[in-house]
Formats: sequence, C-alpha cells, structure tokens
Amino acid sequence: METTALILLWIFGVDFAGILLTEIVHQIRAWKYSFAGKHVVITGGSSGLGLEMAKQIASESAKVTIIARNQTQLEKAKDEITSYCQSKGLMTPLVEIEQADICNREEIQKAINASAQTNGAVDVIICNAGMAKTGYAFGQTIQDYDDSVRINYMGTVNTLFGVVPRMIQRNHGEIYLVGSTCSMLSYIGYCAYSPSKYAVKGLADGLRMELQRCNIRVGCIYPPNMDTPCLKKENETKPEEGLYVEKHLESLFSSADIARKAIRHIKRGEPQIYCDLDAWAVSMINGSIGPHNNIFVSILFAAPAILFTSAFRWILLGIYRMKQFVGPEKRKKWVAGSSNSEIEDRVFASLLHVGWNHFD
Repeated sequence: METTALILLWIFGVDFAGILLTEIVHQIRAWKYSFAGKHVVITGGSSGLGLEMAKQIASESAKVTIIARNQTQLEKAKDEITSYCQSKGLMTPLVEIEQADICNREEIQKAINASAQTNGAVDVIICNAGMAKTGYAFGQTIQDYDDSVRINYMGTVNTLFGVVPRMIQRNHGEIYLVGSTCSMLSYIGYCAYSPSKYAVKGLADGLRMELQRCNIRVGCIYPPNMDTPCLKKENETKPEEGLYVEKHLESLFSSADIARKAIRHIKRGEPQIYCDLDAWAVSMINGSIGPHNNIFVSILFAAPAILFTSAFRWILLGIYRMKQFVGPEKRKKWVAGSSNSEIEDRVFASLLHVGWNHFD
C-alpha cells in the first residue's frame, strides 16, 4: 500500500513539475514574441473575429493585410482598424486591403502577391474566412455540403498555396487556421459544416508535422459562438435542438474577447488554440495522438474529464428517464421555464449519445 502511494505521489509530482515547466516555457515565448514589423495577412478580415484580430495585431505595429470579397466592407474595416490603433496611441498603422474570393485560386493568389509587394513577404497567415450553414442533415441540399467544403476547406487550401511555398523557401513563417469546437465534436444541425472544420483541423495537424523542419509554426484556433453577423445568419436555419443548447448550455462571447485570447495563445506558441473552456474540455475528452499544448495537463485531466462526462451522461440519463416517467404534463411544471418539452427531450437524448453507442 505504501509502495503504491509512493508511486502515485511520484507520478503526480513529476506531472505537476512538467505542468509548471511547460507553462514557464510558454510564458517566456509570450514575453519574447512581437508582432512589430511582421506582415500579417488575415482572410475574412472585414468583420467578426478576423476584423478584431486585425485591430489588435495592427495596434502592435504589425503590417496587416485583410482580405475579403466585399470592397465596401473592406474599406469600412480599414477605417475601424485605423481608429482602433489611434485610440491605442499608434497614429499611422500599416493596414492594406485586398479584395478576393478565397474560392477563386487566381484571385487569392493575386491578392497575396499584391500584399507582398506592399508590405513585404508574408510572415503570418491567419485563414479565418469561412461560412456556417446549419439545418437537419437531409433538410439541407447537396449544394450546402459542397459550399461548406469549397469555402471552409478548399478556400483555406487555396490561400495556403499562395503563401506557404514562399515560407518554405525562406525557412520561416507562421500559419493559423480557424477551426471550431465542431472541428472536434459535431452536433445536430452541423452535418454539412462540421466535417469541413474537421478537415481544417486535420490539415493543421498534417502541416504541423511537415513544416516544423522548415521553422514554420502551425496552429489551429477553436473559437466558440460569438456575437457576430455570421452567427445571426447561422441561427436562421439552425434546428431547434441547436438553438436550445446555444441558449441553455453555451455561452456567447464577443469577437473582441476571443481575438484577445487567440492572440495570447499565438504568442505562447501553442499549437492548439482553445478560446473557451468548452473547446478545451472537448479536446480532453476526445483525446488524440495530436500535439498537446501541455502534455502534463492532458495526462492529469484526461481521465478525470472522461469520468466527469461519464457521470454527467448518467445524470442526464436519470433526468431523461424521470422526465419520461412523470409524463408530459407534469414535466412541463417540473422543468423550470420550459416552453417546449419535446425539444428538451431531443436535446437530452442527443447529449446522452455523444461518444457512446447505447444507453438502453
């Protein structure tokens, strides 16, 4: 018994020491990192997360190029970035705009070439442009599935083909792809969107392995739901279950806060950039042979996370069965604030089967 206790104590001691050491390394990287003078290209930079990242990075004296399809929005975004930088004391920020559709290889290549002529070689590329179209799997069209892959995945590939070969030649660069929590865990209504974001994560993981020998850093950003025009449009076709989960089980963040968190993790040199607790928890539960920001944290929390989610699902099962037992009239009173118990039943049933084959 004493021997077992000593072994466990030694394991936890080594693990905590590893956590501390890794955090120190990340923090030193953050202190040393600077955007100043770097040419940062951001696709989808005229609104939402892309615009907020452009503001904050430009305010650190970086040379920023934002790329989007709408020229009017680009010009408005440039004015917003300039005003933000001036409010931070940088009176003449270096901001360029390029109009291009990431789905058009020639257009995106031309835009990147033009940005390089103005601001120099691209040091950092943030592939943020994308779209989310939601709906029940077969309530959506084949075109919806095709658009998701064409824009979210192939649009990212098109952009990288315009940047990465030159980074390889220079033996230097940073690549950040914007995924989603849906890159790790799908849900009702996301059958067209989620696979395209799984593909983005897979691309990031593969590139990271290939390009580390070229001194090119690759990261994947996992933003949560943000109060953006994109989310409002997404909610127009989102199934009831998704809206319920979004209202009762998820938090809504501002794009400015998420941009701040993403930039902080970029500076720390982390390959997996989790912008909220949900994304981090999902990554712990899923587990993978992919890189971990802190392997010691993963070792320490992976098992408890799995145990917690197992207990959580059993609790959900108990509630679900009780709701079935008491009947529809009584459970309307039993669930505070419930306006549609059928939607709740479907949400409970779907959550019970995340990562499990059967409960019955």
